[in-house]
Amino acid sequence: MGSIRDTRTGASQALENEKAWRFFAMEIFVICIAYGIDQQSWIKGFIMFFVLLALIAIPIINYIFSAFMTFAWGSIAYTISDSIGKDDQRTFVITAMASLGIHWITTCQTPISS
Repeated sequence: MGSIRDTRTGASQALENEKAWRFFAMEIFVICIAYGIDQQSWIKGFIMFFVLLALIAIPIINYIFSAFMTFAWGSIAYTISDSIGKDDQRTFVITAMASLGIHWITTCQTPISS
């Protein structure tokens, strides 16, 4: 039988998972809107939304998604800074590190094995 400490740990973990879920759902929502606009099909964007939501429920896929999104946010920031005439690689590094921090807090506190 579980102890009170195990129960509290489980409750705390559930709160952390809820925070991570909201953050990843927002990122997936942005990706799917961009994909739907690119494909000129809201149906494809809607289907991709549910597929990605199902995939991040698998912990190892969630870690891979976090790494991908860290690189993606850095690349987006670099592209924007390059388009306004500031060809500075520090923009990529700073944005990627900020994104890595957010993903580290929300993902790495969630254990791989339950």
